Amino acid sequence: MLQGAWELPEEHRDAYWTLVAYHHSLRELGRTVTAAADDIPAQLAGIESGLGKRKLADLQVQELTSNLPRAEQPFLLDRLEKPWRDPQSVSFLPCTNMLSVGIDVKRLALMLMQGQPKTTAEYIQATSRVGRHAVPGLVVTFFNATRPRDRSHYETFDVYHSSLYRHVEPASVTPWSVPSRRRALHATLVILVRHRLGLAAENQAGRILDRIPEAEALAEDLAARAEACEPGAGDAVRKELATLLADWEDTARQARKDGRELYYRSQGKGQSNLIKSFEQRHGLWETPNSMRNVDRECQVTVKGADL
Repeated sequence: MLQGAWELPEEHRDAYWTLVAYHHSLRELGRTVTAAADDIPAQLAGIESGLGKRKLADLQVQELTSNLPRAEQPFLLDRLEKPWRDPQSVSFLPCTNMLSVGIDVKRLALMLMQGQPKTTAEYIQATSRVGRHAVPGLVVTFFNATRPRDRSHYETFDVYHSSLYRHVEPASVTPWSVPSRRRALHATLVILVRHRLGLAAENQAGRILDRIPEAEALAEDLAARAEACEPGAGDAVRKELATLLADWEDTARQARKDGRELYYRSQGKGQSNLIKSFEQRHGLWETPNSMRNVDRECQVTVKGADL
């Protein structure tokens, strides 16, 4: 695959120059990195196709794993954007599922999938990291014949890929539980207000002040729904909704006092908004927009570890 990128016409070479090798474990990645230091350059040296050989000096190998310090990640992303003629461009990128979370490099179009990931969701997310721009992506899956799971996927390859989303594993969420309410109850309230009270426009969040009784009635309907689904949860939901509505009113009053409109989502610097992305600075409520961004990183210090 590395040699194949070299043999492409120069106008198409850049998109397929960087080979992304996806692994579902650090152990598998370690084998690939070892091969990249010895076996792969030796094989490249033995290839003679009449179109020249990829120079060993061009084989820039860079890992993308959890072992990469967070401070170095932006520098690696900058390198991945560099075209194939740049001396700093990356030729070979062995990686783990670090790639599938928030990495969006438009020029990547070639991937080697080393074995079948344990979940279909991870498989879809990982393979969608290539071919995200104008150039079609090419994903080559390499199965291990000694593993029953890989053999099964090989034997049902066409059927599996023709109905890929049917095989995505369901996410486990307990409705009306405390963590679920903490993450999503405010979003449910916003949806109801926007669509039941006719305040759907992005800049109409502040008009809640003119529709307080109706918003409280919606909150009561939602609490009744919670009680019907989860007996005993209604009172807690009712209290939380009252707090959410009070916070919404305070934010709307402050925006009106400052002579600004209150928007539902961020509209840029100097504007007031109700909901925000995770770890975004300005806004009232952190709101997930997928099932993947509901966790935070935290530092853990183990006391007495030296003992």
